[in-house]
Amino acid sequence: MGIDALVFCDCLETGSLRKAPRPEWQVYVQADGCRDSASSEHHHQAAFGHWHETACVHDYGILMHRRLEMAALLQPCLQTLHDLSPVLRRILSLSGEEPKCLDVAEVKRLAVELQQWRSSAPADVLPLLDELDALAATALRVGKPLAF
Repeated sequence: MGIDALVFCDCLETGSLRKAPRPEWQVYVQADGCRDSASSEHHHQAAFGHWHETACVHDYGILMHRRLEMAALLQPCLQTLHDLSPVLRRILSLSGEEPKCLDVAEVKRLAVELQQWRSSAPADVLPLLDELDALAATALRVGKPLAF
């Protein structure tokens, strides 16, 4: 079992685009941090899609993408996760909820949970924690959510 985790770039917000979006596309940033178009016109949506693909140096605005593989690794750790790591537990779908994204406040809590859990985590779980640490650090650096 695995999930894809993404951090979208902040190129739209910082003005670091190769070419500005057209006003009629009504570009905005979704809750997960991805750029989107609010236009209901099909031709605007199509033009936005083409622009969005290469609008900045990040393909489709994806700053960081990781496939998190974790199924069997965490089975022995379920009780510890339940007690100490509610955000991490949510990410790994161990609580029955699958988040679409963690907002910046939740990413901050995740970073704290990861640091707390690292000292007692089994060695085979450390690569997963490293991936999550990198995702959280990247999201916090650009002030964006962590999307799934």
